[in-house]
Amino acid sequence: MNAEELEKIVARHEMQCLELKESFNVECIETACAFANAKGGFVVIGVDNKGNPSKCQLRFEGLRDYENKISTATEPSVAVDAEKVEFRGREVVVLKVVEKPSSPFPARGDATFAREA
Repeated sequence: MNAEELEKIVARHEMQCLELKESFNVECIETACAFANAKGGFVVIGVDNKGNPSKCQLRFEGLRDYENKISTATEPSVAVDAEKVEFRGREVVVLKVVEKPSSPFPARGDATFAREA
């Protein structure tokens, strides 16, 4: 995904296939489950609810960490693709979640480790 594509997605603001989060937390995992159960979607981390880059410092050294935290916190496992994208002068993380209609994806009740991310 490039900056222009992300700009178009964020312009739609939060809809059924888009969730904007200022930082990675347990809500990102719950949203990934919801998107996997529905028609897929994007979780954009580092953008506030108004569509502006947040001032939160994101950890880019391990995009796989975001993917792994979601995968290990869900049963069956929800797979996401994480990528770093330049957005209005700041780097953000875009998590792409693909629809998986075969079975429901509940988040495990204890995802407290995600709060530390």
